Amino acid sequence: MKVIAGTAKGRNLIAPEGFDTRPVTSKIKEALFSSWQFLIPGADFLDLFAGSGSIGIEAMSRGAANVVFVEKSKRAVEVIKKNLSICKFTNGFQIYQNDVFDRLRLLNNSGASFDLIYLDPPFTVAEIFIPVMEALAEADILKEDGIVGIRTPKEMNIPDDFGKLHKFKKKKYGISTIHFYSLNEE
Repeated sequence: MKVIAGTAKGRNLIAPEGFDTRPVTSKIKEALFSSWQFLIPGADFLDLFAGSGSIGIEAMSRGAANVVFVEKSKRAVEVIKKNLSICKFTNGFQIYQNDVFDRLRLLNNSGASFDLIYLDPPFTVAEIFIPVMEALAEADILKEDGIVGIRTPKEMNIPDDFGKLHKFKKKKYGISTIHFYSLNEE
């Protein structure tokens, strides 16, 4: 698993041991970041269910101003710290070892807002996808022109609308689909 582009291009990242996390494939990462390439520089980026941190680190490497990593697993948080060190990133990020639902509430209460939000919930917990999108919509932390991307199993269908969030695109990659949401234009 490598950083694809930017200041840390080519750096090898490590993944947490075990089966609790599924590192995103290079194909998905390339597709995701090519669709976001003009939005990344200077962006505030939220990486939920961060795992190894590879998505947030890719955003940092490509010029995101600030990245917030949220990951419940202590072991995965240690891996995120190691990967940031491998890439020589010392600032421009926050790491929260926290339940995503709790952190969404705290981010909302703090007035935080993000240009890009990426969610990669565990595929083994199918019942989490809809509630986490509902919690994200309620949190009201997406900036006006912001975009949310959530990775699901390929066959999973999730609603087109969650509160003010509206699905404008979905793309299939191998065993995964990424659903893209933005704020409804009202």
